[in-house]
Amino acid sequence: MILALLSVVSLAVSGLQTPQAAPAKVEDAIARLETTWNEAHLHNDAAALDRLWAPGLTVIVPEMPLLSKPDLLKMWRSMKLSFSEYATTAVEVHAFGETAVVTGRLHRSRDFGGRTATEDWLFTKTYAQLDGQWKVVAYHASNAPKP
Repeated sequence: MILALLSVVSLAVSGLQTPQAAPAKVEDAIARLETTWNEAHLHNDAAALDRLWAPGLTVIVPEMPLLSKPDLLKMWRSMKLSFSEYATTAVEVHAFGETAVVTGRLHRSRDFGGRTATEDWLFTKTYAQLDGQWKVVAYHASNAPKP
């Protein structure tokens, strides 16, 4: 009888705990945000990127100085940057509670103020839940090794 009562109490208490999101749901949400990220780059959508980026975003990419969110928004809003290609492959999402890390390969072609370039990068992007929304808090890319 006491054992049965303890089982019922245990089940009742466990039912009061906040359920954690299943990793697949987090990974699906991040995958959708990755699509938004890529589309925003292709369509010069600074407003979408502004919504994706955390206030303290740090971006480190080859041949550029360390960039903050205000730096990036200024660059995007100047309309001097456009992409003709922005495609990711080998993308993996790893969820860790309120943080998610995305790794992959990025091939992009861009024009920045009349200077064109094609880049092949490996990247790591870190998302965190801030006020209930997933935001990119850090992005790092390096040149992919030549085949």
